[in-house]
Amino acid sequence: MTSKSAISYPSRNSSQHLGFGSIQEWKQTEIGLEGKSEVGRFRISVYQGGIIRIQASRYDSFESNPYSVISEPDKVNFNLEEGDNKLYLTTSLIRLKVDLDKFTFSFFLT
Repeated sequence: MTSKSAISYPSRNSSQHLGFGSIQEWKQTEIGLEGKSEVGRFRISVYQGGIIRIQASRYDSFESNPYSVISEPDKVNFNLEEGDNKLYLTTSLIRLKVDLDKFTFSFFLT
């Protein structure tokens, strides 16, 4: 008896680890920031004082992920600072450190 295996195809942004390279450019937006790395695009959106959504894609668009953040972003005050090749996004509750060389993220309570 033979069995047929189902073939599954990963999404364009599958969970395979692929390096994203260093950040080449970024700009502040109304709800956070967006930019480009050596190999793709990224978007960081502040949804609430304690909720930040990070999206990254090797393509010009981002895939919807209905299992991550399901709300719409609120109007949240945040501050952006750049120094030592790091970017700091701070809300009333959390501080996000983005390493511009490694495209890594660290979260801290404020």
